[in-house]
Amino acid sequence: MYDYLIVGQGLAGTIVGYTLLQKNKSIVMIDQTQGDGCSQIAAGILNPVTGKRQVITWLADKLFPFLFQFYPQMEHTLSSKFFYPIPIYHPFESIEQQNTWIAQSASPQWRDFIFDNLIDITDYQNLIHNYYLGGWIGNWTGYIDVPTMLKSFELEKNPRKTIIRTNFEYNLLKIHTDWVEWQGIKARKIIFCEGKQALQNPFFPHLPFNLVKGEVLDLALKQELEIHQIINQGIFILPLNKRTIRVGATYQWHNLDLTITEQARKELTQKLDKIFKPRYEIIDQKAGIRPATKDRRPIIGLHKTYTNMAIFNGLGSKGASLAPYFAHIFTDFLEGNTTEFTIWQSVLNPYRFERNELDK
Repeated sequence: MYDYLIVGQGLAGTIVGYTLLQKNKSIVMIDQTQGDGCSQIAAGILNPVTGKRQVITWLADKLFPFLFQFYPQMEHTLSSKFFYPIPIYHPFESIEQQNTWIAQSASPQWRDFIFDNLIDITDYQNLIHNYYLGGWIGNWTGYIDVPTMLKSFELEKNPRKTIIRTNFEYNLLKIHTDWVEWQGIKARKIIFCEGKQALQNPFFPHLPFNLVKGEVLDLALKQELEIHQIINQGIFILPLNKRTIRVGATYQWHNLDLTITEQARKELTQKLDKIFKPRYEIIDQKAGIRPATKDRRPIIGLHKTYTNMAIFNGLGSKGASLAPYFAHIFTDFLEGNTTEFTIWQSVLNPYRFERNELDK
């Protein structure tokens, strides 16, 4: 008998599975074969300062120090490279935005995440239109090459891990008091990490998912460029190598399919051309469906009836930042080793959405 049956080997399932293996638990993972999950196109950007108003993201003081220990350890374990800590440069769109940045950067909370200096126009004169200077988000930033991480985890040889490529049929799940069984596979507990497929899960109906379609572009530059940071102004510009960048992403709450659209291509290139100077050509366009929630908080918790059934989902566009910390405290909770997760249950449990002081 396995310790855990995990449904889904996207970003959420992979990080939960890896965390359990590090805690000497055995896992079996069931993952569909279509390969159409959002994790396959996720940019995996790690950014503690986000939004149009450029605010410190929720729980940044816990999430980012944790993940900057987590991902290097995971790379070492999997003998792979997928964690890239590089700074993020935010060009200002107006004098007002520049002044807001300067005012916010004086607060002690911001000191942990940003550099003091504003960047002069001449520093980026050949790369971007930088009329109002810009600020560095230089601590706890970077990106995860999510597809490489998923593949590295899949290929790692571990006697306590089994991955089965097939669709999970809910009606075949048998739930007992102290264990579950599916297609002859037995485990003490089951965790659903299915992304958008969760909307079809009969065990967790009516959860507040708000799926979002996102599209990204891969661009070939006409000349080699040394870009040593992510550029973020309305869109992200992620350097993949000297000749290739990734640009994204769009947000679409309707027509939730995986069809790439001319509308998204036009939106991204218009935003890119507004700030980016080098010439390029589009070499690829991809679409994915983010498992976002209405309140932008992850859905993590136990089933209200079955104590050996759990869900770990709803990470949205911040999955690479949220997953490591919450996988750690939630798996400890499932093993009865901590009370830390109970602090967040009023925020994260799928059947309770009251707010408390910790969430303000």
